[in-house]
Amino acid sequence: MSRSASAARELAEDTPRRREHEAGVEPRAMAHPSGPHDAPGKVEERYRAARPPTPP
Repeated sequence: MSRSASAARELAEDTPRRREHEAGVEPRAMAHPSGPHDAPGKVEERYRAARPPTPP
């Protein structure tokens, strides 16, 4: 299902998101894909650690 279709369905139902939408509340930002526990830079660190070193 497309993102806009699920958003439209959420707005059609009586959900907290719909009430926020009607009240003019800005939509919340999506959580960071690696999780809220990761500090900025941790993902890059883990990525670098997982990759084999590139030969010079």
